[in-house]
Amino acid sequence: MGGVSAALSSSSGYIAQPTSATAAAAIDVFRERGAIRPGETTVVVLTGSGLKAPGTLRELIG
Repeated sequence: MGGVSAALSSSSGYIAQPTSATAAAAIDVFRERGAIRPGETTVVVLTGSGLKAPGTLRELIG
């Protein structure tokens, strides 16, 4: 989960709340299982702002 929060903040500027980033982390799992196939469009809604958990994000991202 920390990896997703870090990736989102560094590559796109989004600061996702760690619990919200769980949905984004699941994308890789679904892709590996074949539930999401190449070329398909997938939408992940990040409902929590990382500003709610600055301490946790500091620990995860560094």
